[in-house]
Amino acid sequence: MAKIMESQIETALEKGFSFLSSRQLPSGEFPTKQWIGDNACKRALKFPIKSVFVTSFVLHSLKYVSRFINVEQTAQKAIEFLLCEMEDDGLWRFYGKKSNIPYDIDCVCCVLAALKEWAIEMDYETMASRLLRYRTAQNVFNTWILDGDSRFLEIEYNDVDWVVNANVLFFYSLLSQRLPEVEQYIITSIETDTFKQRSIYYPPMSGIYCLTRAYSDGQNQGLKPAISKIKENLNTKAEDRSQDSLSTALATIALQNCYEGKAPIAQLIEYLISMQRIDGRWSTGVFFSSIVRKRPEIIFKWGSEELTTAFALEAISKYLDKSR
Repeated sequence: MAKIMESQIETALEKGFSFLSSRQLPSGEFPTKQWIGDNACKRALKFPIKSVFVTSFVLHSLKYVSRFINVEQTAQKAIEFLLCEMEDDGLWRFYGKKSNIPYDIDCVCCVLAALKEWAIEMDYETMASRLLRYRTAQNVFNTWILDGDSRFLEIEYNDVDWVVNANVLFFYSLLSQRLPEVEQYIITSIETDTFKQRSIYYPPMSGIYCLTRAYSDGQNQGLKPAISKIKENLNTKAEDRSQDSLSTALATIALQNCYEGKAPIAQLIEYLISMQRIDGRWSTGVFFSSIVRKRPEIIFKWGSEELTTAFALEAISKYLDKSR
């Protein structure tokens, strides 16, 4: 490929943001799609759902886009949506306010982190202290907050996911609070190659993105022992041209997050931009999923064009920021 010009990169950024802002719902939410398929199902009917989770990730990405484009109005609408979806006790549910699902610490911490990045005034330290009660005996975090709603008090099982813990760690890192047991749990997940397999909720590349976000954007140096191995894995992924738009965008961000200086990813940026549609969007991919253990096994999947586009814009913005 010929070397891509900065003007082409800027055009891709502008087109992508134009698409993203045009797709924001009147509530301020960014669309989420959910679909169902087993392991053999290549295509499935995607239907829209309400979710605060996806909007929290889009809002995080917009923080980097804001260095090159005025995103203030779009970001403010997203912030208002997240604040409106907060329950009376200061927590969030994946499907939004008063939905029939327990609070989960992944969603809560991702929303809090996004609001913190945009300097929204909240008592983050008190919330961080409160969330510490949802840890196991090994001081890593369970996924579900089951005592926050009487409807779910009888649920006995609660899982532990390393990517969920990486997202929790990102929030605490923004507050400059160390969680050594969580850091070591994540490092062990990398050293034992657990990260190469799907976690309970996330495909491998989504997990790598969340880990490197906590390390780089959260400035958590406690995760540094895991980064060299992640970097090796990403260098291999960078050569893979069979990945979908979402995986390519996540790999491009994660690789940049692993480098303290300029990451060698010009060709990856060029490839990512080549995947952009004419209207500015990038295609939907599976950012997270959940398995229902039946026969046959059913997998619920979530993602959206808007989420993939936000990640692509984050990747491009970080590249532009470090190349100037």
